Amino acid sequence: TQNTKGIFKSVDGGESWARKDRGVEAGDEISFRGFGIHPANSDIVFGAAEIATEFQGKEFNKTQGKIFKTIDGGENWYQVWEGNNLARVVLFDYLHPDTVYCSTGIFDREAYDSDWDTQTRGGEGVLRSYDGGETWTNANTGIENLYIGYLEMHPTDPQTIYAASGNFVYHTEGKGYIYKTTNGGDSWEEMLVGGCFSAVTVSTSNPEVVYALDGGACYRSENGGVSWEKYFNASEGTWGPPGNKPGIPISAAVHPENENMLFVNNYNGGNFVSTDGGKTWVNSSRGYTGADIRDIHVDPDVPSRVYAVGRNGIFKTENGGLDWIGKTFSPAGLEFMRISVPEENFERVYGVVDALITTEDG
Repeated sequence: TQNTKGIFKSVDGGESWARKDRGVEAGDEISFRGFGIHPANSDIVFGAAEIATEFQGKEFNKTQGKIFKTIDGGENWYQVWEGNNLARVVLFDYLHPDTVYCSTGIFDREAYDSDWDTQTRGGEGVLRSYDGGETWTNANTGIENLYIGYLEMHPTDPQTIYAASGNFVYHTEGKGYIYKTTNGGDSWEEMLVGGCFSAVTVSTSNPEVVYALDGGACYRSENGGVSWEKYFNASEGTWGPPGNKPGIPISAAVHPENENMLFVNNYNGGNFVSTDGGKTWVNSSRGYTGADIRDIHVDPDVPSRVYAVGRNGIFKTENGGLDWIGKTFSPAGLEFMRISVPEENFERVYGVVDALITTEDG
């Protein structure tokens, strides 16, 4: 849950839920970013959290982080780490589960110990534990950008881990990096320099195939990250389905039996899938309600024809919402707030990127 203390557990596949956050000493300042479940004992779980602070950074609020642990299936939790950036992705070494990793940071938050005036990025980088998550240390040798928004472990070699880094405020040339370790985090090697990387994922059927994503492109490697192909729509200046504003990838996964089938979930709303290794994409969001919809217009003559606008662009349906087609093409690849459609011509659409509202008293 975001900005609300809450951990919920289901034992019937998500049909019903029970609150399980006893021992989490926090209020509405906490957001849980991720969970890590022990590979052999599902009663042992880690909750990775962001702690909002009252301090504003250059563009985003400054955050701290905490990690909580339960050993009784969520009945009781206790804190095992706190630091100067949010905690997000928790990974177990599936061969030696006492070794645990956690990523810290993300692209749209600033570390509590950052300082724009002195160009101090701050942050925590990658955390590692050798005692089942009771104590943690930083494992950042070779990592320049400590905003590690995503971690992915090799499916057959837990010593090999990929990290995606980047932050919109504190960045070096290229903004972000993909890092790789082959020794369990003792040292990291820079594998790719690009945009603000927010996701990296490895094929389980062919672990040499690795994907990395930022807001502008999808990258594919067929040799474990040594070299990469960059895929994006040059006319739109980004990746994703035609007519869709893809936004920032939050997570990605490769089909377990098909190295060319890639699924990506995006910050601005939308689940996308590629079946050709990241070259082209289709929207796969039917039934998904993550998009932030801000305005809607219905054709008065054909009520099944509707326009909707949200964070990830303008969409149109001809069948009453069963299927939606993206209509966000360059140069209108923007984040719209409102649309206006004249009743006499429902094919003419005006989009408002931002709006200034003046009250009667000014």
